[in-house]
Parts: sequence; structure tokens; C-alpha cells
Amino acid sequence: MNSGKRISPVVFLAAIVYVVALTCLAPIRTGFQFGGDEGHELMKALLVSRGHPLYKEVWNDQPPLYTLIVGGFFWLIGPSAFTARIITVGFSALLLLALYGLVAQAVGYLAALIAVLLLFASAHFMELSVSAMLEVPALAVGLCALWAATQYSRQSRLRLLVTSGALFACALQVKLSAALFLPAILMELFERKSVDCTNATVTKLRSLGFWGSGMVFFASVGIVFSIIAFLFYDSVTISIFLKSHFSKSTKEAAELIMSRWNPCSILSDLGPALSCIGLFLFLPWTKERTYRPPIVLLTTVICFHCFHQPYWYYYGLHFAIPVSWLAPVGLVEWGRLLKTQKIGITPLAKFTFAGSALCWCICFSIVFIQLPDKIASEANRLLSVQPASQNRYVKSLTANEIPCKWIFTDRSLAAFWANSPIPPELSVIPLKRIWSESISKDEVLRCLTAYRPEIVMIPGEWENRFGIAEYLRSNYKLNIESMTGESIYLRLNPDLGDDHQ
Repeated sequence: MNSGKRISPVVFLAAIVYVVALTCLAPIRTGFQFGGDEGHELMKALLVSRGHPLYKEVWNDQPPLYTLIVGGFFWLIGPSAFTARIITVGFSALLLLALYGLVAQAVGYLAALIAVLLLFASAHFMELSVSAMLEVPALAVGLCALWAATQYSRQSRLRLLVTSGALFACALQVKLSAALFLPAILMELFERKSVDCTNATVTKLRSLGFWGSGMVFFASVGIVFSIIAFLFYDSVTISIFLKSHFSKSTKEAAELIMSRWNPCSILSDLGPALSCIGLFLFLPWTKERTYRPPIVLLTTVICFHCFHQPYWYYYGLHFAIPVSWLAPVGLVEWGRLLKTQKIGITPLAKFTFAGSALCWCICFSIVFIQLPDKIASEANRLLSVQPASQNRYVKSLTANEIPCKWIFTDRSLAAFWANSPIPPELSVIPLKRIWSESISKDEVLRCLTAYRPEIVMIPGEWENRFGIAEYLRSNYKLNIESMTGESIYLRLNPDLGDDHQ
């Protein structure tokens, strides 16, 4: 494909149609929960929109950019799950668009369309595309950074190199898992195609070579990353990141729950797996280096998840992107090889060609036979989401007629739907915060005393873990004890609460 050829406006129109269609078909206005971490992200954005800064008040072990974007929209138009989810849908369209552009410039438009369909049909992609979570936005911006890097490797234009660095910095400030794209980006900078051009700037950039381009790229990354960090980080931010994700206690706890990546899971989608096998078998026959980025990306992801713990279900998207990229490349390259191969006159040559053609047809058929069923399965997963109005935790929190300025609960998503904030310091208590001992009994008791939440709904295990059983008995009355072990306490004197606004 001609490197200078632009993507058709029809593709951008298709991206808009995708956003509208997914918004209309998925119950993102009423669905209680899609992704598992939606509660944390929505509550953080709600508190930020009400003036509580990240890291200083709101505990957060993730970069701030996505929360700031969603919180900004909450501040402008009011908080709602729909607002946050439609933002993620937009990032999902950007991710598909970037994948389309990368595959189209390497193989062609048909292969790009197959890649988009395979990614769209991959496990949990639709769910993550409508979830108020970090994974899709981070990977979407990271893939755009790789796209810009591939364009720079072909055109040697400074603005593309700077854009790639700026996008990569923004992706890291959404979630640090976007760093998985760095090896593929560096490979693009290292292996640039020569471009016939008389432009002096282009010639000078080409003369810089890998090290010069790398310095410009990392300078762009450093400037943008540092600006965001300077504006929004706190003195404890980096230590929170390191302790939550990499502390010894976190690793030991992850070992206990056996949350490891299973290498066999990459073969769960048979069509892409077989297509990748076809690519690897026939890669030695081609000198096109445009097929290397997805291989580098897949290798990086495999190496990372072989060692990193814990492994959550949404990390499957890390594998889905390079696999969906490699699948059409494998099919197309395999088909091109068959097309140019001479059948030969000997029975063995004819048999070899017929066998190769049969295998290619089987792989091609499996991909397209699987697609409708997988898309239907993922769509049914979305449509079966329980409405928030029917969730029993939301009902419990909204059933009480007392004014409620603060709620302390582990059910942050239910609190968000009830439009009742959690005290900032207690709003995000994921397993990693407990594992890494980043929250203490004294901190919990201090916050409860300061904010005096009108409702406390927590699992019984938390009462003992945080040593607040005596405090609850003295200041609250037990209203409901659910079958799940969650207890609901109502404050004895709710009129004395401090709103901390």
C-alpha cells in the first residue's frame, strides 16, 4: 500500500456510525454495571467534579488523565454513568480506527476490515467498550501513538514524531499498561524506510538516524508527561503507584489467588490463532518489515504477562489487538504466496499446493464462521446487564428517606447510582490497596469520625479488618443485614453530619 495514501472519509463516517449504533443498542443509560472497576472510576470522577483533588484527598493508584476528562464532563453537564460510558465508546472507535489504519497501510483495506471485525468480536471487547474503565482509552491512545510512529517511519516528518511522543505520554497518563506499545514504537523509529524527498527538513531528520529520532520522541514524551504530572500529581503519587502494584505483599496476595495468565488462553479464538500460525509459517518468504510491529507487540505482551501479577480478565485486550492484527496479515500473505506459487508438474508438487490451498481455505472459513456467533455472544452479554433500578444495593441505599451527604461502602457503583458520594479517602479501596497495606485502621476511623457518613454499608469482614465494629455499635443502628454478609447501618444522629463540601 502507498504510504502516502490517506484513509477514506467513509472510514471516519463508519466510526461515527459505530459510536451511535453502540450507544443506541447497549443499555449504557440504565445498565448497572458492565466492567468490574466501573464503580471506582465513576466515584473518582464524581469526587473530582465536586472539587476533591486526586492523590491529595482521593486515593488513586492510577494516572489521572481519564478521571480528569470524565470529571470535567461531570462538572459541565452533571454526573451520570451514560456520560462516562459514551466517552469510552469514543475511545473504542478510536482504537478500531487506529487498528484499521495500521493494517490498511501494511496489507490493504480488506485485511484492515477483517482485523477490525476480529477485534470487535474478541472476548469482552464490547463490554470494555461501554465500560467506564481505563483499559480501552489507554490502549486506544497508545495504538494511535504507534500509528503516528509508523507514519513517521515512512515520511520522516517532525510533526509525526512529536505527535507520536505526545500521544504515548497521554496514553501513559491514562494507564501505565500503555507502555506495552513502546518496543513496537522504537522498532518503527529504528527501521525507517527511505523516502525520496527534496525537503530539507525531511533530509535532516533522516540524517538523525535512530538515536536522533529517539531523542526527539522521548523529549516529546517527557515534556507532555511532566506537564500533566506537575499539574496533577502529589508528592505521594509515585510511592502510591509503586507500593500498590509492586510491593512484596501485593505479589504474595496475587500468588494466593492464583491470578496468573494462562498461555493456552491465546488459542481460545481458533480463527485468529490459525491465521497467526499461517503468518509465522510464511513470514520467511516475505521481506516486508511492515508485518513486524504486531509480532513485536504480541511478544512484548506475552513476556510481560508471564511475569506480571495479578492477571485480570480485561488484560485479554492486550492480546486481542496484536492477534487481530496478525490474523488478516497471515491470511493475506498466505493467499498471496499461493497465488504466485507455481503448481508444478510432479504429483508431490501438486499435492503440496492443494494441501496448502485447502489449509488456507479452512483458516479463512473458520474466521468468518466464528465471527457472527462471537459477535452475537458478546452482544447478548451486554443486553443481559441488570438495570440499575433493579439492583438491590441501589434500592437499599435509596430506600432511606434521611438526607444523605456521605456513604461509606465497598459498593461504590451502587453509591454512584444513588448519587451519594463516599468520603474521598475511602472512596477507592480495591484489593491492591488492602494487599499492599496502603490503608490503616486509624485512617478509616479518622475519616468516619470526620465525615460522619449517614449510611455505612460494608461486608462484615471490613468491620474487623478496620477495627470499626465498636464505633459502628456506638454511633449507628443496624437496619438490614443482607444474605451476602453486607450490613447497612444508619447513623443515630444524621442531622449532625459534616458535609465537607
